Amino acid sequence: MQRSDLKLVSGVVVALAVLGFMSAGVMAFAARRHFDELTQRLNASIAMYVDRAAPLLREGNVDHEVLEQIAGHAMVVNPLARVYLLDARGRVIGGGNGQVDPDPLRRWLAGHRGPLYGDDPAHPGGRSIFSVHPVRGGDGFVYVVLGGAQFADAGGFVSSSRILTVTLLLLTSIMALGGAIAVAIDRRTRRNRAQVEALRSLDQDRRRLFESIGHDLRTPLSAACGYLEMLEQDAGLSGEMRREYLSLVSAHCRRLARLVSQIFRLARLESPGRQPILEPVSVCDLARDIGARFERDTRPGANRVLLDIEPSAPLVLADCELIETAIENLLDNAIRHGGPESASRLAVEIHQAELVVSIQDSGRGFDPQAVRASTEGVQSRNGLGLIIVQRALGLLGTRLDIRSAPGCGTTMSFRLAVMNP
Repeated sequence: MQRSDLKLVSGVVVALAVLGFMSAGVMAFAARRHFDELTQRLNASIAMYVDRAAPLLREGNVDHEVLEQIAGHAMVVNPLARVYLLDARGRVIGGGNGQVDPDPLRRWLAGHRGPLYGDDPAHPGGRSIFSVHPVRGGDGFVYVVLGGAQFADAGGFVSSSRILTVTLLLLTSIMALGGAIAVAIDRRTRRNRAQVEALRSLDQDRRRLFESIGHDLRTPLSAACGYLEMLEQDAGLSGEMRREYLSLVSAHCRRLARLVSQIFRLARLESPGRQPILEPVSVCDLARDIGARFERDTRPGANRVLLDIEPSAPLVLADCELIETAIENLLDNAIRHGGPESASRLAVEIHQAELVVSIQDSGRGFDPQAVRASTEGVQSRNGLGLIIVQRALGLLGTRLDIRSAPGCGTTMSFRLAVMNP
């Protein structure tokens, strides 16, 4: 998993964990309310039974002995129950000390079925469900607290229940894990989709490459076969015509050999283990050697090579073989499209901190927009050589710049960073 994926999954896990805890809190609150409502309903009559068990007031005074005895019986029914006797204003006059807000008590006696929470005299500030009944012989209340202050909030209620705690933690973990899995699946799906698109694009490039190779090989092969058939079938050809046909066959065979050599060169360039061998290279000297070699091999009347090379250009740190491959194929392409008795210009110039290598032909040119302004269209025009150039320049970390216009020839160039002095 990549670092960006890990960060995303971690963020989602944290977000879902927070959401899980929030959901757990809501569930705990709802469970606590339901538990309190059920407990209050089931124990609503405890205060009435306490009041009826024995008189708690004698001549207006609290009988604390009777109250303590009845409170003990009430705790047998509900171990958490605590019995208090209140006056009409909610002041505790028996069973303890403190003050109880009488409003929730009156609401319960008026028929409200809550849950309702009242003050817990044993825990100032705490609130609990209760049972209440008017006391006989007075204006106060028999007030029974039905729960401890430790259950006054949802957290205390959840922490008191091991089953509920484990259930909520398990729910939170499942939500977080499910979210992480969903994010991982989504990222994997998008990555697989991108890989499929890349493979589809690679397959299209491969088909175009095979079409280009087939076109380049078919032309000289068909021509050579045609001349050989004429030599074979026409026995009346003069010796001069036979020599001319054989010369043409030889030229096409040399072109075939050069194409096969280029195919092997392309295969080496596309090898997964191919890495540039970096060394100081004098591009100027290399360009002069290549230009002289092409000029030496040019037949009379064919396209000539003109050199325009900066005399004191600095070195570049690059792969010499890749630079040579690019210049040779671009120059060969320019000569083939320049037309007879024209010239191709090979230039090496300094531009700021870069060397600019450009090859210009004087051919008929083309409209970049007409061929979709991309090297894909230019590939169909120039064949295998340009594909090799693009692969070589890609390994060098640069790209091919193409400028052309109908009737104005074509200039192809690339840039290389110079070495620091």
